[in-house]
Amino acid sequence: GPRNVDAILEPYKTENARLVKENNEMHLGLLKLREEKDRISRELKAYIRKLDHETSDLKFLNNQYVQKVRSLEKDSNGKTERILQLQEKNMQAVVQTPGGKKRSIPFRRQRMQTDELLPSSGGYVPPAV
Repeated sequence: GPRNVDAILEPYKTENARLVKENNEMHLGLLKLREEKDRISRELKAYIRKLDHETSDLKFLNNQYVQKVRSLEKDSNGKTERILQLQEKNMQAVVQTPGGKKRSIPFRRQRMQTDELLPSSGGYVPPAV
């Protein structure tokens, strides 16, 4: 009779309830994992944006420094050139002859020769800067 059918179906009903419960738990776990993945993904994208901004700021700064260095080098080369011109002028001796003519004659640059070093000063230690 019908009770016999119930007896046969009972284990299947129990098993089905267990599977439905397990399935629901897995579904919830999956949703939690997906939320976590989305959160981490958003955080990483924000971090990448931050690093991109920092990188372009640093590139901009670096370009400004490079231009500043080039400008200082140009300036320095100009000054070096000027110093050399002034030194060469200094190295020219002007001779005035009895006829009133002035003529400049280059003379040998003075040289200094060191035969020995100064004696050591003992334990002098330069102050830390």
